[in-house]
Amino acid sequence: MLGEGKVSISLHPRGLVLSLREGAFFPIGKAAFRAGAEELLQQIGDTIGQIPMQPIRLEGHTDNVPIHNDEFASNWDLSSWRAIEVMNLLIDRFGIAPARLSVVGYGELRPVADNDSAQGRAANRRVDIVILSRSAAAMAPRQELENRAASTDL
Repeated sequence: MLGEGKVSISLHPRGLVLSLREGAFFPIGKAAFRAGAEELLQQIGDTIGQIPMQPIRLEGHTDNVPIHNDEFASNWDLSSWRAIEVMNLLIDRFGIAPARLSVVGYGELRPVADNDSAQGRAANRRVDIVILSRSAAAMAPRQELENRAASTDL
């Protein structure tokens, strides 16, 4: 883990996954960054900027506790907006090309831990920065559409 448990790094078939833990980056139930979160992302943003044009997917996740506030209608909304906030920072502050990025919100549907404990729910509240593997990038919808358009007369 980087930054005292604030970011974890793991390798999966879909790519290299950097998991940003909610507690370090976002207040509970909010999508705006916590004070100091942008500085925590400095090393990540600088490193991503040095990787050749490998596609990056930003995946927002929540626990299974329904959200109850005026800002978000569902956990899906919250997870999506958090991923969008990371996307905006990568583009605006670190100059990552928007064409490299995609955003998805999974809400509570892809937990990494059991939601029956506070610790498990905390682990599930995260934004994953996924530097896609070549095989995962080849299966991404954008690539699929480009391939289809290249083989079809429009």
